[in-house]
Amino acid sequence: MIADWLQTVILPLCDGAIDIHAGGRVTNYAPLSMINGGEGALYEENLALARAFGAPLLWQLGALNDARSVNGAAQMAKVPMMACELGGRGDVEPTMIQIAHDGIKNVMRYLGMLPDGVALILSDPRRVHSVDRANSHLAPHSGLFDPLLEVGVDVKQGDLGGWVRDPFDLSRPPSEIRFARSGHLAIRGTRGLVGPDDLLFGLVTDMV
Repeated sequence: MIADWLQTVILPLCDGAIDIHAGGRVTNYAPLSMINGGEGALYEENLALARAFGAPLLWQLGALNDARSVNGAAQMAKVPMMACELGGRGDVEPTMIQIAHDGIKNVMRYLGMLPDGVALILSDPRRVHSVDRANSHLAPHSGLFDPLLEVGVDVKQGDLGGWVRDPFDLSRPPSEIRFARSGHLAIRGTRGLVGPDDLLFGLVTDMV
């Protein structure tokens, strides 16, 4: 009922929408904005909001995106919309707070909500997408996650990202987690103890 009220009553009153997230306790994200893919006027407005927000990465969502989201609701209501992911792991990071603060003010400036006198800044973010489910690297079994990398780095196909070690069977060699394709490391799981299919790494790929 709340979701329906948001989609049918609140969103149609809006000139634009921002959905602000972090990765919670179990994931950490590189600072990024997200918009629905597509073409036409609504897509261009989504893109303008993300450029005003100013995160260094712009993740264009596609077929793998779950439409049961504020992005999906805004798309159906034909309201310009962007979301963002800023950090995570249950932490409060000053850098991410500053990105959110500056980004929200600049979006408000873009929408004409702030007084004139401060220049509008439009960024040129690195545009990326998720090609398919091979961009997500999941734990092969239960164990201790031992990562080598943090978010925000480029990786190549075959690079070692870390290991999952079985603490209950020391004769079992650690399972190597190697990247299935080249890309940019945008998401890393932050659980120490993982179960089968828990997310370890999420890659995004440059759009061409």
